[in-house]
Amino acid sequence: MNHRDLPKVLVAGGTGYIGGGVLEILQQQGFWVRALCRDPHRLRDPDRCDDIFVGEVTRPETLKGLCQGIDVVFSSIGTRSLVRKPTFWEVDYQGNLNLLEAAKQENVKHFIFVSVVRGSEMARLSPIAEAREKVAQALKESGMDYTIFAPTGFFNDMAEFFFAAQKRGAIRLFGDGLGRINPLSSLDFGEEVARTILASERRNEMREVGGCETFTHGQIAELVFQALEKEPHIYYLSPWVISLVATFLRPFNYNAYALFKFFEFIARTPDVTGERIGWRRLEDFLSNLAQGMSLIDGERALCPPESANQPENSTSAVRPSAQAKLRGRFEKFAQLRDKYGTAKAIGVLRQGLRERRKTLMTPFIAGVPLAEGFRRSIPIFEQLGMKMEVVDLSNEGKDGVLEIQRVCPYRELAAEFGLSSPCQITCDLEVEAIQEAFPDLKGRILSKLAREDCVCLFKYEREPES
Repeated sequence: MNHRDLPKVLVAGGTGYIGGGVLEILQQQGFWVRALCRDPHRLRDPDRCDDIFVGEVTRPETLKGLCQGIDVVFSSIGTRSLVRKPTFWEVDYQGNLNLLEAAKQENVKHFIFVSVVRGSEMARLSPIAEAREKVAQALKESGMDYTIFAPTGFFNDMAEFFFAAQKRGAIRLFGDGLGRINPLSSLDFGEEVARTILASERRNEMREVGGCETFTHGQIAELVFQALEKEPHIYYLSPWVISLVATFLRPFNYNAYALFKFFEFIARTPDVTGERIGWRRLEDFLSNLAQGMSLIDGERALCPPESANQPENSTSAVRPSAQAKLRGRFEKFAQLRDKYGTAKAIGVLRQGLRERRKTLMTPFIAGVPLAEGFRRSIPIFEQLGMKMEVVDLSNEGKDGVLEIQRVCPYRELAAEFGLSSPCQITCDLEVEAIQEAFPDLKGRILSKLAREDCVCLFKYEREPES
């Protein structure tokens, strides 16, 4: 492994979902990484760590020498267990303070801590948030450079909905299902952590972060049932019911009480979104779980392919899960065409597309210029093997954008399914659905690779938002 001149990083919490994703990305990007853990066998890939330090944050005597030679400490240490011991005050609070003290003793330059979204508001209701807010305050007063991330929620939290629906056929949501969240992949988060380590201007700040897509909790539940190809069965727990359960649990299990108070805050809060980072999509992750992948493998499969040596017009550069998704539309069309004819087959493909495009695009283009929103979407197109460029056309009071696609991954598939052009069941439908989903957005296809033009060219414009 070539570590170049990168800082040496200690990852505390590397056996968990969040820390494991951060550890994996730092390893991939060439950082020298030391992992702190109680059991090395619980690490995703122990052989790839440069150093493993066995210790427990709740026992400070086991942390001697932990931060020796370390430049940056990352901590996602915390407990979310219904088991009564250890308590979150022992782990989330005192454990992180012990880690902070170990870092101070070795003059660590930068400490990165994972708190909770809306921490100061949530702390008034949830002891878990209160504990982590106290750590964040101690870090601010420590004298060392710090970064405090407050994530909205992660893909593994959404996976709990998936496993519940898979096992019981139903999902219970906290609140009315209308609360908004943009859940985050641990790998996207890891990439942001890596950037933050190298960007000195991003020190001494707190950032609420989330993924690239925003959903209501109800929409996430629907995505789960869609991935499982099951009829949705969604039930709602009102905040007062959750509060009642928490009150009942408090004398018997304080950890369970604190966790339910956390859920109560989520149920009562209409928006827990954060700054959009990353590009990995929840729908693709859930589809991978439905194919039998594990939590970790389902997320790893979202990574874009190594396509540097692939020809631009080849769909072989597309990752397997995305290739399957591309092929799926053509297979469905072929089945419907053989049964009902071309016109009806296209009509069936059109069903529900408007709603799906509204869900997908709203987080990108709401509240920002079209050019900025379209640039944010480039990684999604790259997953599908496309090569996209964006030109800002805003002029004379219009918010406009030109979307240039240099690669069409559909052409080879069209030929395979006996079509002279893929446009009728791909881009033509897409532009139509986008205009139906966003009536103020005018879209036109200016040129098509499938018609022997040099690029696919799409123009969109709308009145600027007031």
